[in-house]
Amino acid sequence: MKQQKLLRLAIASFIIFFGLFFLQGCSKSSGSGNNTTPNTGYYFSATISGKAFSANFISPTDGGPGIASTTTSNGVTFVVGFGIQIENGNDSSIIVIVFPTTTPLNTPTYLSPGINTGAAYSTEASPGSSTYNAYGTNPAYGGSGTFTVTEFDQTNKVVAGTFSGTFGSSTNTTVSVTNGKFRCALVSSTTAFPPNVKF
Repeated sequence: MKQQKLLRLAIASFIIFFGLFFLQGCSKSSGSGNNTTPNTGYYFSATISGKAFSANFISPTDGGPGIASTTTSNGVTFVVGFGIQIENGNDSSIIVIVFPTTTPLNTPTYLSPGINTGAAYSTEASPGSSTYNAYGTNPAYGGSGTFTVTEFDQTNKVVAGTFSGTFGSSTNTTVSVTNGKFRCALVSSTTAFPPNVKF
């Protein structure tokens, strides 16, 4: 139970991090509109139930399209990495992966709240919709998966790895995630949370 709370806090931290840095200066129309992935040396991609996902959103302040940060909860420091794909200038989806900074390199590891790891995918319910369908690796919703951290360099500020699995949802639907890979710019922030944010 404690591990699930830690993972939830890490994911909540990601949501706040995402809101603080990316929603302030952009709208859904901020993407390239042509579904191309910028060549920055960073990426976040996967095949989701047969459909290609390739992050293409670049933050004006933090780069990307693969972006990660660290957050600490109850003495455990987590990496929270993500990529946002914007299609046709309006439709968006996101993949998030969370794991402790102590995860060993080049070692396949389960995506499970029991060991403070997890991944999630969220996409619009229909094009242009403000409603999203969310899927994750939590076994309680039929999810599972593995990941491997291949690079974690805090000096050069980069984290990279691979992932795959079956992501489940509270509606008893799943998506297959294959060929997942990420190479993220590791960014940091000293921005305080806004006073209206509640957990």
